Amino acid sequence: MYTLVPTSAVAFACLTALLSGCGSSSSEPAAGGEPRRWGNPVQPGTLTPTSGTEVVFTDDAGHRVAFALRPDATAWKRLCD
Repeated sequence: MYTLVPTSAVAFACLTALLSGCGSSSSEPAAGGEPRRWGNPVQPGTLTPTSGTEVVFTDDAGHRVAFALRPDATAWKRLCD
């Protein structure tokens, strides 16, 4: 079972960014040459706040991605044009 406990605006912002992506998927090589694929349209996992401005996404496939607030950001970043 995965848990998602957004404890700050950072977690909420990162979750929103993850859920509003462009809809493409990618893969990266894993140890031993086996590919670890991203789910499309969702990837179950956990967002963990690591500071007041950063959260880290992890999942059972071995993905680990850090998200940080943009310095001096005053609006949402447009992900897709």
